[in-house]
Amino acid sequence: MLVLAIDSATPVAGVALVAEDRVLKEVFLNHRQTHSQTLMVMVDEVLKQAEVGLKDIDGIAVSRGPGSFTGLRIGLATAKGLAMGSAKPLVGVPTLDALAYNMCLFEGIICPVLDARKQEVYTAFYRGLGTGVERLSEYRACSPQALVDEIQERGVRRVAMLGDGALRYPEFFQQALGSKLVWPPPNLLLPRASSLGLLALERLRQGQYDDVMTLVPVYVRLSEAENRLRLGAV
Repeated sequence: MLVLAIDSATPVAGVALVAEDRVLKEVFLNHRQTHSQTLMVMVDEVLKQAEVGLKDIDGIAVSRGPGSFTGLRIGLATAKGLAMGSAKPLVGVPTLDALAYNMCLFEGIICPVLDARKQEVYTAFYRGLGTGVERLSEYRACSPQALVDEIQERGVRRVAMLGDGALRYPEFFQQALGSKLVWPPPNLLLPRASSLGLLALERLRQGQYDDVMTLVPVYVRLSEAENRLRLGAV
C-alpha cells in the first residue's frame, strides 16, 4: 500500500510517499517560500524520483489543521484536486496528531504546540504508544501560560514539546517547566509529511477515508474574517 502525503498546515511544507514498511521519499522545506509556489513542485519531485504515478498509489493524505488558514486551504485544495483527478481515496489527518506521532516512542506526555498568533498556541496532550499515539485532550487554542498551568495541574513529570509554537516561546516554557521539559532533536521538532502519511495509511488499512467534497479544515478558532463578520452581525 502506498500513500502520498501533503503537509502545508504551518510555514513548513512537506510531501512524502510512504509504504507500510518504509518511507520511499520525503521532501521537507523550512524556508521563506509560499506553499502555492512549492507544493506541486514537491509532489512532482517525490513521484518522479520514486518512479511512481498517481495511478500506482492507494490514497492521498493531507494535513487538515489546526494551523495557518491560508496554508490549510492550499494543502486541501491540492490534495482534493489530486484525489478527484486520480479517483483515489483522501484521508485528512489532524496536524497535531501527525506532529505528536514524531515522538510516539517518548515515555511521558507529548505536547505538540503550533503558533496560533495573537499570543496563543494550538495544542493537545498525547501519550505515546510505540507504534502510534493516543490523544488525551481536545484540540484547543490557549495562551502559553494556560498551557503551562494545565501541565502543572495534570501533575506531568515529563513532557516533550515540539512545533513552531514551542519554538516561539522556548525560554518561557523552559523557565516555567524546568527539568520536566524535554526538547526533541531538530529533525523531529516540526511537522513531517512522512508521519502524516503513516497515520493515514493506518486509516486506509481499516477502510476509513474522507469524503472529498465535505472534508474541511480543523480551524479550532475563527479566522480574522469570520471574527469581523461575527462582530459586525452583533
